[in-house]
Amino acid sequence: PSSKQIMSSSSLDKNNNGKNGGLFSFEDIRKVGDTDLLLEHDTEMVRVGKVVVPVLRSLSQRNRMFQEGVYPGVEYRIMRIFDMQNGKGREVFGSVPGADYELKPVYPLVQQLERPWPVRVNEADIPKLFTAGMYNGVSALGSAVTAV
Repeated sequence: PSSKQIMSSSSLDKNNNGKNGGLFSFEDIRKVGDTDLLLEHDTEMVRVGKVVVPVLRSLSQRNRMFQEGVYPGVEYRIMRIFDMQNGKGREVFGSVPGADYELKPVYPLVQQLERPWPVRVNEADIPKLFTAGMYNGVSALGSAVTAV
């Protein structure tokens, strides 16, 4: 684009080689392709060792996530992944639908949110997953929009 053109967030995402995880993407990083179904996961974006940020789709999901120990907007490292459908709990390296994740916050949390880490949560109980960069980009974009 020329210097006078402004790129929309959707065009920024398309410049990410069609992959999820663009700076201003709102797509779940588990998602593969253009379908809204999570029948298959992107094992490069969601695998052991990666840092992910759980995100709410609606405020009604907040209490359930807090009960599980997965706080929206907190950066977690994926410590282990277990294939609960095909592998009957076998440990795997990349995410699969129905997997359990062992997650641990990347940084210390306020005392009231601390608990024994890692927590084990089924991926289906996490409404959306972003990379830290995506979450920061979306947060910055939201702040800029509300500041105007």
